[in-house]
Amino acid sequence: MVALGSDAVRQGADVRASFEAGIKAHLNVLQSAIFVAGDKRPDSKAMTILSMMVGALLLSRVVNDPDLARGFLDTAVEQVRKVASS
Repeated sequence: MVALGSDAVRQGADVRASFEAGIKAHLNVLQSAIFVAGDKRPDSKAMTILSMMVGALLLSRVVNDPDLARGFLDTAVEQVRKVASS
């Protein structure tokens, strides 16, 4: 998702549909894990978690400063844990 997202958006509907199917598969895995943990409405949490994970990884890859890159990843991990446990 991180590596190909900006390319996929410029492609036709077929490519975007395949990309969307992959995103939905990731969301389903997260939703299942959240539901098993006892949350009865896992949809928004799964979207939040996936968005943070993808965004943090993208940002960590595009900066030169290794401390800033690590900061994006560490902060995302902390926030994902908060969202998952709330």
